Amino acid sequence: MLVLARIAQAVGAAMLMPQVFSLIHRHWEGAERRTAIGVYSMVLALGVVLGQLIGGLVAGVDLFGLSWRPVFLINVPIGVIVLSIASRVLLSSRTDEYARLDLAGVALLTAAMTALTLPLIFGQDHGWPAWAWIVLACGAVLSGVFVRYESTARHPVFDLSALKRKGVKPGLAACCIVMGCYTVFVLTLTLHLQSELGYTPLQAGLAFVPYALGFGALSLSWNHCPQRLRRAMPIVGPLVFVAGVTLVVLLIRDHGHPWAFLPLLLFAGAGHAAAYSPLIAQVTSLVEPRFASAISAMNSTGPVLAEVIGVAGLGSVYFAASSSADGLLLVVAAVAALLVIATTCAALATLDRAGSADTSR
Repeated sequence: MLVLARIAQAVGAAMLMPQVFSLIHRHWEGAERRTAIGVYSMVLALGVVLGQLIGGLVAGVDLFGLSWRPVFLINVPIGVIVLSIASRVLLSSRTDEYARLDLAGVALLTAAMTALTLPLIFGQDHGWPAWAWIVLACGAVLSGVFVRYESTARHPVFDLSALKRKGVKPGLAACCIVMGCYTVFVLTLTLHLQSELGYTPLQAGLAFVPYALGFGALSLSWNHCPQRLRRAMPIVGPLVFVAGVTLVVLLIRDHGHPWAFLPLLLFAGAGHAAAYSPLIAQVTSLVEPRFASAISAMNSTGPVLAEVIGVAGLGSVYFAASSSADGLLLVVAAVAALLVIATTCAALATLDRAGSADTSR
């Protein structure tokens, strides 16, 4: 029942989230778009932290003796408030274009994502049997079939033409990697704080407030920085992010001081924002407005898939380790390697964009 309810909740979120970024892409340009993306990014960070904080509070209170279960009720008043004000504040637009849901494409994508994630989730518990590797291989094959199908579909789920401009593909790849690493780090650090250091759910939620402050502050301010600095942020950001999270883990592992790592989380949050917000703004500037929905869908699906695979794969590494501290260290080592790849992708995206700009001039 829990899994089915979460699937229904995910479907609702999937119908909502891509529209936000698509509206930003269609209705703002230049500095206004960069500001809107900064606010959008800040809201994402605040949502994660408030979820941790309020979820920890509700779980700690133990409402009606239901332990953690009432955390799902938080969505009810938020949904009622959003529904009551949406019609008055959301921008309205109409189009004469006819669009149809590509059911075959949706089925292929769903099958591919399921085949890629299920073995990562259940393989560790079953000792990585042969079926896990077979299903993973099927997932890779289905992903290739999906891409091939989308290139010829009349109403594709993802319009792959949006990826033709130089800089778009490596830019999206870097964004996906950064968001996936962030989710894995939050999960494993939360588990370590509660299981190893004895934090309550509320204390663990409070620990991530500095991270959100760093992320939110830079998300709102990067647009006001000089252009040269804005171009460097997607490349430097992942390195700052990994430096911050590595120092956090080493400090907790060696000293275990309850709150000494909080300033470092502020530093890591700023690095995360520098790695994501300027880069996704750069990607959208390369794409025509007619591809707004395609880029928005990719910016929603890609990071979510990266987060799921990261949590399933690196989460297995964490739980397989001999201790929580060792597991956290292994996860951060893997995150560091992935963020180096993200830095490379961001550098390629920035160079491709500069090359395109020179060509157009």
